[in-house]
Amino acid sequence: MSLLIRHQLMHLSSPRVMAIINFSPDSFYTSCDVTCESALLSHVEGALRSGADILDLGACSTRPHSQPIDATTEWQLLCKGLSIVRHHWPNVPLSVDTFRFEIAQQAISYGADMINDIWGLKYDADMKKVIAKAKVACCLMHNRNEIFTVKGDAGNPEQQFVKTVLTEIAESIDLAIEAGISKDKIMIDPGIGFMKTYEQNLCLIKNLSRMRE
Repeated sequence: MSLLIRHQLMHLSSPRVMAIINFSPDSFYTSCDVTCESALLSHVEGALRSGADILDLGACSTRPHSQPIDATTEWQLLCKGLSIVRHHWPNVPLSVDTFRFEIAQQAISYGADMINDIWGLKYDADMKKVIAKAKVACCLMHNRNEIFTVKGDAGNPEQQFVKTVLTEIAESIDLAIEAGISKDKIMIDPGIGFMKTYEQNLCLIKNLSRMRE
């Protein structure tokens, strides 16, 4: 199994590390200060020294109860840091975390190699077209508007939940393939922590091997 990113195959026979480079002031994690280039460079260098294979840059917080920002603000927060990182590390695979097609389009023009979409191509119909046209990789995360609840005669609610997640991830993969995105450029993310209960998150972690289905 491998991922085609930045014109090379990244083999996934062993775990890979994606480091989060956050430019949003409204996040779980301390944001990188792009007004101080040396601090940003130091942060990225530390991530790479620690074994990061991919850098994932984001400027729009998606944590629970985060404050929404518009596309203009998101790009203002992202563009300088993305430009700095791409300039200093021309060969490191860069992912950009966004669910907006216009941000993805601009990020790709600044050197992004992958778009990490927390809505798995289901939020913005133009997102898949942008990714396919640019021939970049994508990470499709499972998400939904409401927490999964068991309906009717559940039988095994845990297995029903996992089956639902797998089905909804498959829908995102189908959207990508139908748009012309090749399978070797698709990564999936089960969306742990997004619209799931504590017990459901644990259930997904226990069933991660089923994501290969």
